[in-house]
Amino acid sequence: MSTEREAPDDLDRDTTYRQLARLAGVIYGVLLTVLLLVPEPTAILGLQQPPLTPGGRGVHFMLFLLLGLLISAARWPIRRAALIAALVLYAWAIESLQALIPLRTVELLDYVENLTGLALGLTVYWLTVGWKPG
Repeated sequence: MSTEREAPDDLDRDTTYRQLARLAGVIYGVLLTVLLLVPEPTAILGLQQPPLTPGGRGVHFMLFLLLGLLISAARWPIRRAALIAALVLYAWAIESLQALIPLRTVELLDYVENLTGLALGLTVYWLTVGWKPG
């Protein structure tokens, strides 16, 4: 019975890639949490929102799409169902906690954007690369 084994260089490269993806995912997750739980995230980033403009539709979608891609690329050693459950809980909790933050509001559309962004990010990665837990 012949089994194909990866060369040591391929294993090292894969491990390095996974470690970098995990680091990027953790840093992004912390940054995302901070930005979504402060009263004025644009001020932290040194940006100004034009007066009388809505909070920017699609922002949550893009933020969570990137989170889904990064978490998938990190290939955490966790079952897929547990990973999805943790990410859905995070997306729901982060929006719900905004009710406790001055100048922030909880919006149904933000819940939808969080979850659809995550779903698309995870799906795109898994369809193009495949599900390979680390």
